[in-house]
Amino acid sequence: SATTQARVWQTAFIDSPFAQLAIDTKGCLIAANDQAYALFGLKDSDLGARVQNLEIGRVVNLSVLIRQLNSDRRALQEQNIKWVTETGTTYLDIYIKSILDD
Repeated sequence: SATTQARVWQTAFIDSPFAQLAIDTKGCLIAANDQAYALFGLKDSDLGARVQNLEIGRVVNLSVLIRQLNSDRRALQEQNIKWVTETGTTYLDIYIKSILDD
């Protein structure tokens, strides 16, 4: 059923060991799992905010990736993105995929 399928997707998103964000077509954060909250210091008040104004927006220019995703119509991957914070340097792999139906 559609309800079961939605629960499976929701559980996979929430329980993933990887930080995951859901961003709308305007570049606003609409959901994040606990790993993303912890990694990027997100707060509930960040929901609805433009990603470019959040910490993740300092790491990678998501608006460029979203435009590329929309024009290429294929998943994109950026590897070894250097992110420097007060606590050290982290290297991230970013995977971006549209979940909207055409």
